[in-house]
Amino acid sequence: MQRSNTNVKWQRPKLGFVKISTNVNLSEVGIWGLGVVARDDNGEELGSSTWCVEGFEDRATAEAFLMFKALCWAIVVVSLRSFLRVIVM
Repeated sequence: MQRSNTNVKWQRPKLGFVKISTNVNLSEVGIWGLGVVARDDNGEELGSSTWCVEGFEDRATAEAFLMFKALCWAIVVVSLRSFLRVIVM
C-alpha cells in the first residue's frame, strides 16, 4: 500500500454550504477505519462519525462504501440543521 506524505489543508466551503470530508485508513490487522466530518462555511464542526469495517479487498471499495455511508449520514445531519447545499469529498 502506498502512503502519501502530502499535507492537504482543509478549505472551507462557499458561503451557505456544508462540506463533508471523508477519510479511509487500513489498520495493520486488516480493519478499515472510515470517518466523516461536516463543517459549515465558518469551519465550525456540525458533526462527525467513524466506523470500523472488515472485508474490503482494496481502498477503492472501502472509499466507495464510505461515500455511500457519508451520503446517508449527511441526509440526517444536514436535514436536522436545515442546510440545503452540501459538498461531499
